[in-house]
Amino acid sequence: MISRREEGVSDLIGVIILVAIAALAVGIIGSTFFSYVSVVSIPRAELSIIWQNGPEDGSDIKKPYIVFERGESLWYNSTRVKINDEGVDLSSIWIKKSGNNQYFLWNKTISDDGVIVPFSIGDTLKWDGHDQADNISITYIQAGNEILLMTGDRIPEK
Repeated sequence: MISRREEGVSDLIGVIILVAIAALAVGIIGSTFFSYVSVVSIPRAELSIIWQNGPEDGSDIKKPYIVFERGESLWYNSTRVKINDEGVDLSSIWIKKSGNNQYFLWNKTISDDGVIVPFSIGDTLKWDGHDQADNISITYIQAGNEILLMTGDRIPEK
């Protein structure tokens, strides 16, 4: 009498193939889901920071002036200025547009189409604080991310 084992390798191969198909499906679904993560595009802006006494207030306090040299404009709602690592209310930031000799509050400088003007080539921002600033940073905000664009420290006088 011949005895046959009814168990075969085919059951094991079937389980391995089923696990592989499940892993492949999870991988495809996962990669599809994670490919929709938003990418933050950082504006290319070249800025300079100049520390000088404010000519209009005649004080001995050196204040930071941010000059926009070249690049993409920065908009009011997506820009943050920090003085001494503390966020500054943008209502205390003044802007001098290129070709103009006067500073205006940035949040009050409205274009003809009713939008707050951007910080762009040739413009200057200044902080109108009364305390000594030791450093200044300007950051760009998009989709909840804050990206440092420029930072500068005041060099103490000797």
